[in-house]
Amino acid sequence: MREIRVGIVTCASMHDQIIECATSLEGSFKIYPIIPACTFSVKVDLLKYNLDKSITENDVTLLAYGVCHPHLMELLAEYNDKVVRFNGSNCYEMFLGTEKYTEYHKKIYWMLNKPFFTKFKKDLLAGFEVGTNNCKVLIGDTYKKLIYVKFEKDQLDIDLVRDFANATGLEYEVYLTDTANMMRLLKEALASVHPANVVTLKEDSSIYPDKSELHIILENIGEIIYKIDVHSRKFTFISPQVTSILGYTPVEFKDIINDYTQVPLYHEDDREKILAGRYNFLIKCLNKGLQEPYEVEYRMKHKSGNVLWVMETLYPHYSPEGYTESFVGKIEVITERKKAEEKLYQFISTVSHELRTPITALMQSAFNLKKYKDRFSEQEKIKLNEIIIRNIAILDELVEDLLIMSRIDEKKVTLTWKEYRPLNLILEIIDLMESHRTAKGITIKVDVDTNLQLFGDAKRVSQIFRNLIDNAIKFSPEKSNIEIRAIDHYKGIYNPQELDGVLFQFKDFGIGIREQDLPRLFQRFFRTDDAIIMEGTGLGLSIIKELLKLHNGEIFVESEYGKGSTFLLFFPRLEHPL
Repeated sequence: MREIRVGIVTCASMHDQIIECATSLEGSFKIYPIIPACTFSVKVDLLKYNLDKSITENDVTLLAYGVCHPHLMELLAEYNDKVVRFNGSNCYEMFLGTEKYTEYHKKIYWMLNKPFFTKFKKDLLAGFEVGTNNCKVLIGDTYKKLIYVKFEKDQLDIDLVRDFANATGLEYEVYLTDTANMMRLLKEALASVHPANVVTLKEDSSIYPDKSELHIILENIGEIIYKIDVHSRKFTFISPQVTSILGYTPVEFKDIINDYTQVPLYHEDDREKILAGRYNFLIKCLNKGLQEPYEVEYRMKHKSGNVLWVMETLYPHYSPEGYTESFVGKIEVITERKKAEEKLYQFISTVSHELRTPITALMQSAFNLKKYKDRFSEQEKIKLNEIIIRNIAILDELVEDLLIMSRIDEKKVTLTWKEYRPLNLILEIIDLMESHRTAKGITIKVDVDTNLQLFGDAKRVSQIFRNLIDNAIKFSPEKSNIEIRAIDHYKGIYNPQELDGVLFQFKDFGIGIREQDLPRLFQRFFRTDDAIIMEGTGLGLSIIKELLKLHNGEIFVESEYGKGSTFLLFFPRLEHPL
């Protein structure tokens, strides 16, 4: 059997008084201090974090925090009887009792206790613009006198109070008090706890794993867990997972991160930010009580030299009396997530750029038609309408390509598998592009066996062929040739696995592709300098490559700038759906 565990979530300005009261009572008390909302901007999530933590770790949770936080009562309504709050609108009513507090409040006195003359002094004075001409006006219009609420155990040089009063332009007075009212509120809160919450529990050893179980957990978790000593600020524990994640043994990593061994662990551009951020967080926790967990993303070097993106999260760990005992943190690798974010950023940036041109053309043409329709000739109106129609087609093509890429990325492309004849698909596409082809006087020569059959999704294969034929026409000069050829049972460099299959060649004699552009040709949205002046989304070739993958196929390109290009597609012969 064990005694009831009581958690007290308190304003850090009452921290010492709460400890004094709790230690004079029987029971197990754990204190969770939070910076005061009257001086700092305290997020609701921080209050909720501490309340949830106390509820999880204790049998009873009490709250000693003022309604100076605008959302406190709203938050408490969510907890019902799981949390019992001390009576009193703020810290000073809880310190002094309602009668004395009301007296000072009506006199418009500024009540402050020791923490506001020490660790919270700088932040408090900054809020009143101390050091500026506006300071005394702000304070003089708000308060008539400064009251130092002094407790018997306070060890505070009165000169600090005098200096504070001088800085704010107020007279000051010392009011000596004790923790009697605070003790009364604590006992009342404990007495009012819902009976269902006050139960004697049998100790459950399964809640706390033994050392061997804990070691197994640490070895199998996908994060590095560490501990920092509160006094030395040094790392005292590193979990064994550091070896599989960063390549170092726990001893090696601890020596490096504590600067005992000079090894470049952080990326050069991130080192100062990480060290300063972590140190400042430790100091704030020690000076101001519990803070929100510290989170930071940065680059860390693996023992092999490879650079990894990691996210570090650091939490303060408190003793039952509410003092900071140590800090516990975790480091997890987020390299893949960062790559995905960068890819998304590039995607959004590129799509925004691609959309801007046709949208601008549409808006300008529509505006001109509306504002100047009486000035335009019929021929000019027809031309503007053609611009609108052409740019709508560009937008439609972009949206369609984006939808296809999205389905490919989400692995939602459904293939309809059946036998098809490649020649029939090619001839249908040439017919559809007849006006486009004849406008430039281009001849398309096709050398594909009539009886050639393959197994796959005819619609997707047609999409592949259509993109290549459209590009060939687009980038070919007038009165030139395009050659389409199929080599069945192809064996050669474009069939490195020596599979049975067909190699298709789409050859034009157009502007060709510069050698430096070839490695990026199949990247999404990549367009060569020569292609920028042409209509298109920059997604066609990347879509072709992905659709080919769905058929176990590959695409290659040969090109000589100024003389033309040949795109080579290898389709392995399939007998059943993949």
